[in-house]
Amino acid sequence: ARYSVSPDADSSSVSMVALPDTLPKALEIFADVTLHPAFSEADLKRVKQERLGLIAQALDDPGTVGQHVLSRVIFGDKHPWGFPAEGTVKSIEALTRKELLAWHAGAFRPSNAALFVVGDVTAAQLKPMIAQRFGQWKDSAAPKPRVRALPKAGDRLVTVVDKPDAPQSQIWIGEVGIASGAPDIFPVRVMNHILGGSFNSRLNGNLRTEHAYSYGVTSFFDTHREAGPFIAEGGVVSAKTAESLTEFLGELTRMQSGEISDAELSDAKSALEHTIPSRLAINEQTAAAYAAAWSHGLPADYYATWQQHIEAVTKQDVAKAARERLHPDKMAIVIVGPKATIAEGLTALKVGRIEIRDANGEAAKAAAAAAAKSK
Repeated sequence: ARYSVSPDADSSSVSMVALPDTLPKALEIFADVTLHPAFSEADLKRVKQERLGLIAQALDDPGTVGQHVLSRVIFGDKHPWGFPAEGTVKSIEALTRKELLAWHAGAFRPSNAALFVVGDVTAAQLKPMIAQRFGQWKDSAAPKPRVRALPKAGDRLVTVVDKPDAPQSQIWIGEVGIASGAPDIFPVRVMNHILGGSFNSRLNGNLRTEHAYSYGVTSFFDTHREAGPFIAEGGVVSAKTAESLTEFLGELTRMQSGEISDAELSDAKSALEHTIPSRLAINEQTAAAYAAAWSHGLPADYYATWQQHIEAVTKQDVAKAARERLHPDKMAIVIVGPKATIAEGLTALKVGRIEIRDANGEAAKAAAAAAAKSK
């Protein structure tokens, strides 16, 4: 048997893979571990050290830094998505066993959960096993909902994180995007595939194939139950940072105009229709896919009707989605690269006020003050 835990922005999932003849015993262990975690001090200390190591590695990776800082700029300091999913040094060091137990009691409740089983077992066989092992699971008080305030929209900023002597600059551009269950989610998916969702996309064709500024760039909508970010990003030659940013913004503006060809529409729809089989290729993936759909608040037939939703998308739908979901003149811009090399070119572009932040997303002055205080 194999057990794993996977948290994301919408849910925490615990999963198990076991052979049919060992399912009853495996379920017994699965239920015990899921419902009665020890969160021992020794385990907590060990995992905190591991996590601090991962954070140190992330702070040294320009691409990860770009994503984290862009999230901070888009969602701000009052929204959990403004901070890395793996936490910060400060938040990990402060975490206590008491907090973990309280979080588990509030989040892991039967009224807040669903169970997905895929394999060689019938409902009639499964229900008694589930009742025996999960039947005594009682609800606890739900945690109070937290206010998730977004920062007020203002003038566009170009945020630079200095990475001296870096041969590449990481460009990250984004804004608050779309929720998974939004009415126009399928036109948006088709639109993004054309823009930056494939190797043959407009963004990649421009910056990689035509100009040779990058090995590859992409765009995506990180969809959740609530609206996640839209992001366009990629590493580019540092000496061509300003020129690359111009091409990024140009393609975003061209996409916003809503002009697409019949070939682009056909290719995008065909590619998206073929993504579903891979999500349902094995039992473990199928269970995970339906669990994700449930946590996003999507209907049970989401995957069964995927193809017909994609097929129904028209050029007019894509144009409307681009007009309403892309706002290049308001998108936040984050660039991780050598400030000495790129600052002059970025200033000359005049696409927004330039600010300097550190790898944690802290403004330069605030970061310097915090460092001085720690000494």
